[in-house]
Amino acid sequence: VTYGRWVRYLLDTCATVTEAVAAMDKVQIVDVQIMDAARSKGVSLGAHLAIEDASGDSAIFELINGSLRTYHGRSSNYTVMTNDPPLPAQLANLQRYTSFGGELPLPGDVTSE
Repeated sequence: VTYGRWVRYLLDTCATVTEAVAAMDKVQIVDVQIMDAARSKGVSLGAHLAIEDASGDSAIFELINGSLRTYHGRSSNYTVMTNDPPLPAQLANLQRYTSFGGELPLPGDVTSE
């Protein structure tokens, strides 16, 4: 499946997040690369997709360097994603802030550097 057809494939074939996660175990997303003139080779374009169904179940798919990573589980509540860095690094970053058990204030207020 190509990047452009990925979402359409899931919408056409899956009624729930659980079905979508299972479907992605059977499908390979075609990696898209752009030419990096400085290195004379292709650079993989990443892609991210967040899905949620009517029951509240959710998952995040990340395609990084041609490899699909799936984050799914009701207890984990995967409902937010960012482009970079990948989800595990973002979740680790959250642990630095007081609202999430760390010592730093949340960034973006008048005291942030």
